[in-house]
Amino acid sequence: MTLSKWQSLGLERANGKAFRNGGDKAVLKIPDGRGGPAFLMLKNLSVIKRYNNADKYALAVGLVADEIAGSNGLVRDWKRPFTKLTFAEKQELQQRLSENGYYDGKADGKADGDVWGFRCLSDRTTNASLLGIFGAQDMKAGPLAVIEIPQRVPFGFHGLWVDESDL
Repeated sequence: MTLSKWQSLGLERANGKAFRNGGDKAVLKIPDGRGGPAFLMLKNLSVIKRYNNADKYALAVGLVADEIAGSNGLVRDWKRPFTKLTFAEKQELQQRLSENGYYDGKADGKADGDVWGFRCLSDRTTNASLLGIFGAQDMKAGPLAVIEIPQRVPFGFHGLWVDESDL
């Protein structure tokens, strides 16, 4: 169903703004059931779910992407069976990851500074893309670097950054 149709049925954005592209199709997801928040998910939902078919995973990726793009995040949070890791649990996790070769930082319970987030924007009219690189400690500060890619990067691309000596 299109965003315009959802709007005609009484659904509106939590921030009160109108939907930008009324002709875009959306599906309604209510991850916490009745009384919880509802989300109209666009075509990126199916792209994300090709990687991991869980609705909640796709929602989380979409919310992070929205924040990277400048959204203020959720208007209101909701109750979920989730508690943040304690400082001791973070240290233990780092230690276990290190023991298994997945982490080479200090087991100090803190996030390393060398953590990065990426956002790729593709322009179908020019068949070019931009890759924004963000420091994960403060993603709202904007990109640390922008790389121009002279061809369109397809939706759902994945990448891995490795040290040059590992190639």
